[in-house]
Amino acid sequence: KKAGFLLVCVTNQPDVARGKQSRKIVEAIHRFLLDSLPLDEIVESLGFKGMFDLTLAAGEVGWYKPDPRLLLYAAEQLGVKPGETLYLGDNFHADVIGSSAAGMTPVLLDPRGIYPEADCWVVPSVGAFAQELLRSGGSEVRSLGRQDPDASS
Repeated sequence: KKAGFLLVCVTNQPDVARGKQSRKIVEAIHRFLLDSLPLDEIVESLGFKGMFDLTLAAGEVGWYKPDPRLLLYAAEQLGVKPGETLYLGDNFHADVIGSSAAGMTPVLLDPRGIYPEADCWVVPSVGAFAQELLRSGGSEVRSLGRQDPDASS
């Protein structure tokens, strides 16, 4: 954020994607939680107050990743173009597929190397992603190919 990048937290309820809960139940839980404790307050309670320019829970707008409308809505809220947006996520289906469909550049957080076939920038940690982003100033955005940021010169 200090380097001039906007940071956004967009979250899905993972139990729907994993088949552990129905979307109807999760939406009811979201409504209850949003009425009881908004996402901003949860983020603050975790010690991340002021870190994000926008926090957005899928249940707030009714679209869940990989639906690109969720990410397009977030981009619209900040006035940024999807094609100029890097999206870091840890779920290939929800995050890489969803951000690609929204016209964003996906970056997959894959610390255990679970997705060797990923056709996007893959990083082992949030720290490695941040270091490479700061090093390049955002000018060397990688949209295709598995890349190891530690191997860059």
